[in-house]
Amino acid sequence: MESISDGVQDKKSKLKRGTPTRTIKMECLPHEIVFNILSRLPISSLVKIKFVCQAWCDLTLHSHLINSHFLRQIENDPCLILHSDYPIRNQIYFLDLSADVSENDKRVKKFSAPPAMLPEFVIIDSCNGLLCLKGPSPWNKLYIHNPFTRNQLELPGSTLDSHKQQVFEFGFHPSTKEYKVIKIVYDQNTSTTTRVPKVHILTLGRSSSSTTWRSIGNLPYRFVYGSRQADEKFREVPKPACPGDLEAGICHLAVLGGCLAVAGLALHASIEIYVMKNYNVKESWIKQYSIGRYYFGRDLYENVVVSCRLLIPYFGEPLRVLCLLKNGEILLHYMHRVLVTYNPKSGTFKDLSFPGMMSWFQSFVHVGSLNWIDTSLDHCARGDLNRT
Repeated sequence: MESISDGVQDKKSKLKRGTPTRTIKMECLPHEIVFNILSRLPISSLVKIKFVCQAWCDLTLHSHLINSHFLRQIENDPCLILHSDYPIRNQIYFLDLSADVSENDKRVKKFSAPPAMLPEFVIIDSCNGLLCLKGPSPWNKLYIHNPFTRNQLELPGSTLDSHKQQVFEFGFHPSTKEYKVIKIVYDQNTSTTTRVPKVHILTLGRSSSSTTWRSIGNLPYRFVYGSRQADEKFREVPKPACPGDLEAGICHLAVLGGCLAVAGLALHASIEIYVMKNYNVKESWIKQYSIGRYYFGRDLYENVVVSCRLLIPYFGEPLRVLCLLKNGEILLHYMHRVLVTYNPKSGTFKDLSFPGMMSWFQSFVHVGSLNWIDTSLDHCARGDLNRT
């Protein structure tokens, strides 16, 4: 009678003689299963599979994988893009807060190198996993850049307005699936009270046949940062009926839970957040959150000896409301130095301290994605007001 050990030895001898073994390769699985598996990976892991082989590289270009991964990301907590000029200039980092990343692996990671051809730049905005970058004045070179895939596109420039003050915005139109870069030009030869800014738009995307800037006339309103509608129409959005001290304080636009929000630091040092539940309906504004006291943790005001030239982008904005996390807490950015969460139920703050965190940085809510300009996304990114 054959013993178990004899059977094992016999199998080993057969393997040594080259008996073929049956293996199941990823390529043998149905694409639906492959996409389902890969779409659950963190973006920092997903981008690495294209180096395995050509077949896996081709998978990263498949629109179904890009869409399914993108959809999971916008339903999760965001990835933050951090831009820092101190201690090293023009460095881009990322911090993935999603549930796909274990708590022990959540750390600030630096991208391997700044975008090519831009030794100096500022980030205009993030939209659908893409960054719009602007080079130094007066040239104002513009690039679209996916920091994870490192795809990059230089946009056509315009030297006619290079000597004038320019403001840029970057957005996505979900109906036409087109990206639009908005350029607002102020004539510096006129007084500030009589300036009428002119607006130009550059359309990008698979259906776009033009790669030149188009003028759409003058801007009849004062420009406000944070709009991503990009439908080439000017309209006035009714503001909330907030107290006078908030209007006199420091306010900015944000997006919380897919709704337009106005967040302000009132004169009595509280943070008031108004949310528009139904877009463009004045009566739908409600005061959703009231943070009764300002945050003074982790010594925000310690003296850091650093060149004022480096810190110019970081002054003037003591508080930014970034987004609403899945657990109901609000993510805040204080003094361009500290990330903090606020729990509305308990009324408590919590420092978010991660390995690799720098001293000064700008933050952008981002969707880590394989997306590129010519990908036909079925869903809008976190932060777009069209998202439901």
